[in-house]
Amino acid sequence: KKTFIKYMFNYIINAFIVFMFYLFTYIFLEDYNITFRRLELNKRLYVVKNLVKSFNLGYISIVYTNTLVNYIMNNKYDMLVIRDIASFYVSNDIIALIVVPNLPMTTKIHHSITSLLLGYTIMVDYNDVSNPGKLLLIYTLLSCYSFLVNFYLGIRFLEQKNTENKLIKYSRVTSFYTYATCCIVNWTIQCLVMLYRIINLQYNLHYLAYTGLLYFIVKDDLILMSWLKN
Repeated sequence: KKTFIKYMFNYIINAFIVFMFYLFTYIFLEDYNITFRRLELNKRLYVVKNLVKSFNLGYISIVYTNTLVNYIMNNKYDMLVIRDIASFYVSNDIIALIVVPNLPMTTKIHHSITSLLLGYTIMVDYNDVSNPGKLLLIYTLLSCYSFLVNFYLGIRFLEQKNTENKLIKYSRVTSFYTYATCCIVNWTIQCLVMLYRIINLQYNLHYLAYTGLLYFIVKDDLILMSWLKN
């Protein structure tokens, strides 16, 4: 009970931090970017949402990679740390669902699934191989490395006329190749581990439900990857 209360307290703190990032980013862009001020409110919030998420994912990539890789390699997980990281990761998606209007349906589904998986992470122990915690952690970590995608999704609306906008062009190309690489590596690992679980008769309802939810996330990844390419 004390552990659950502590986790919920950490989640509230993380959600508050992410919300403040939204607020500061919005105020900063409104003060210093003319193009941002000319956008409709829903697009301004969409820009803020993606820039904040890009920062959050980049932060997790830099600060927690060594810790999470050690967990994965040693098959020993500190669930308090994982739940804290998960709440920070998902807070952006939950706040986006509440604050940002007119999100694409695939994005709403994606964010809803990550929110659902956060609830799942609260309830299970990744040290138990009967649940797909390891796979979920791998997918999350590799997704963090494609933080440039969200950066591009945000700054593309800040493109200024009569300028080269090199940063926007380079971020699109870089984000596409980074995203494609992370997805291919991720899907390969997911398939191999799933196959291993099936062969060793460890594939159960937890893995089946995870596979079903993963379908929608992969579908969203493919749509976004195709859009970036074109």
